[in-house]
Amino acid sequence: MEKQKLPNANTILILSILSVITCCLYGVVGIVLAVVAIQKAKKEEQLYWENPEQYASLGTVNAARVIAVIGLILSTIYLIFTLYLWIVIGEEGMAAFQQNLIEKARYQEELNQ
Repeated sequence: MEKQKLPNANTILILSILSVITCCLYGVVGIVLAVVAIQKAKKEEQLYWENPEQYASLGTVNAARVIAVIGLILSTIYLIFTLYLWIVIGEEGMAAFQQNLIEKARYQEELNQ
């Protein structure tokens, strides 16, 4: 009998990759996706160890777990950075910072033309 893939391995991998990609959305989205991926990976590992001869290896699930942890760390760092900016420079300071970045980008664009 051919070994099956774990049922949610690809889903966990997709959630993990999305947690890394979305870490810059104030950190919250990335944290949620990473935590969901880690929880699903834990359940898949339990499913594997209940009947290891029925399923293929845990390679995809372990890789997804590592990616989810990276996404969780990046998202947490970004969330802490955002909160720090809000506390230190306030909402007006952040708006001024973003406006300054936009002006610099426009200036660079004018120089390139």
